[in-house]
Amino acid sequence: FRSLPPWPSPEPSQSTQLLPDSCGLAMSSIRHVACRSATAVARSCRRQPDVGLAGCLAGHSLQTRSQASSSFVAPNEMWGSPLPDKVGSARLDWQSLGFEYVPTKSHVRYVWKDGEWDAGRSVQDPYISVHILGNVFHYGQALFEGVKGFHTKRGDVCMFADDMNYDRMAHGCRRLRMPEVPRHVWREAIDTAVRENVGFIPPYGTDGALYVRPFIFGSGPRLGLGPSTEFTFIVFVNPVGSYYKNADGKMEALDGLVNDDYDRAAPLGCGDIKAAGN
Repeated sequence: FRSLPPWPSPEPSQSTQLLPDSCGLAMSSIRHVACRSATAVARSCRRQPDVGLAGCLAGHSLQTRSQASSSFVAPNEMWGSPLPDKVGSARLDWQSLGFEYVPTKSHVRYVWKDGEWDAGRSVQDPYISVHILGNVFHYGQALFEGVKGFHTKRGDVCMFADDMNYDRMAHGCRRLRMPEVPRHVWREAIDTAVRENVGFIPPYGTDGALYVRPFIFGSGPRLGLGPSTEFTFIVFVNPVGSYYKNADGKMEALDGLVNDDYDRAAPLGCGDIKAAGN
């Protein structure tokens, strides 16, 4: 397990910090960020498009908004609401979670172009615009991974073996002629996505986890066969329960099938990477 940096204490009522007006955003559109230090605020500022870090920190002042606990709310009622600031504050029905999509607050996105990765940004809109000749649609340049984060008994949040997932994605990038995501970008993207969606982490004792999916795909237009000219790396999160729950919320065994007619991974193929086509 890899423990994330110090976590906000799970107090009954806490404050959520806001980005300063000097970030160049109207106060009515400032988003809430789950952070407790100037460093964390600076990291969030850095993710605002077309805004410099110095401008965000200049004359920095924080305004707070108290978070009052209330009863369970449905996932679709959370969209566009202020970011919760402690583990479990999204108040989902944790015990009923399966392995289905649940709307969360944001995801983290980086773009590689002209030989380098950009600074990355946090995005609330769960949709993305891609050119109709995006390489991923025609030549299948895409990789994904799946990692889980857990709220522990001592109150912190740990990612399970995500360095091993990073190594496999890096190997996959080399195999599919995609630019490798730097390790520090991988960690920063995961840590930021988890922190910004801290309220959707199932609390310790609910048997849930925060599923984290990093993925990379060729997003640039390409008519002829060859690597994409642009790649997008995204990390999004989703609270989950057991993958093996049935409709009644109970664990059940699955039937297994041994197929002798087809091979998923051919010798010298790409079965050792998590290519989207696999």
